[in-house]
Amino acid sequence: MIQMLILLCGRSGVGKTSLCRVMEQEGFYVISASGVARQMYEDEYGPSPDRRELVQYGELILKTARERTFTRRLEAVVREAFSSQNVLVDGLRSPMAVRRMKRRLNATLVFVKRSSHPKDRLEDLSLEGALEKIDAKLDCIEYLCDGCIENDSSVRDMQSALLKIVGARR
Repeated sequence: MIQMLILLCGRSGVGKTSLCRVMEQEGFYVISASGVARQMYEDEYGPSPDRRELVQYGELILKTARERTFTRRLEAVVREAFSSQNVLVDGLRSPMAVRRMKRRLNATLVFVKRSSHPKDRLEDLSLEGALEKIDAKLDCIEYLCDGCIENDSSVRDMQSALLKIVGARR
């Protein structure tokens, strides 16, 4: 069987993590891009950050040289897991990491959209400005996509659409 590496991108609150949970049940190993950022934060500053600190750190990663460090770390985690199983990377917002993994690992990039942005789903609306700055990086990523999924129905429908996109690339 051909190994699959899928990079899942999209704005905050569009259903990426819900889709990842379903794919995990189907045997995919899910890697959280924010989990890698959280580990970088802990290595640099100490104990685990709260959501606000992590969002602000994510913004810092994307506008400084830390993006290279993040990209290298994420690629190392992905390579280790991808050597023996199908992998799905959840919530990637780094244009550098996307380009590198598409080029070096032949990853499939899938963008999840929702016709209306569910602002009410954000746990802390005071983070909205920082999240919008991070999400703005997605404009640089969307044009690299191998396919888009419109989240206007069930998670199972999104799963079918995702597998169809991945299958078309194989």
